[in-house]
Amino acid sequence: MSKRVLVSSLVGVAVIGGVVAGGLAMASTATEMTLENGSARYVAPVGGNAGSMTFTTEVRD
Repeated sequence: MSKRVLVSSLVGVAVIGGVVAGGLAMASTATEMTLENGSARYVAPVGGNAGSMTFTTEVRD
């Protein structure tokens, strides 16, 4: 096996290992989602116009 193939294989394994380790680290952090500043607005239907319901909140992880 040539040195180029060996070196490129080792670099590839190192890169893939880093990506997998980073993904596992991100998946293992348990955080609780929070909802803040929630508001709701309802507009009743009038005549032939449809009503609407709007809900807005800030979600953080």
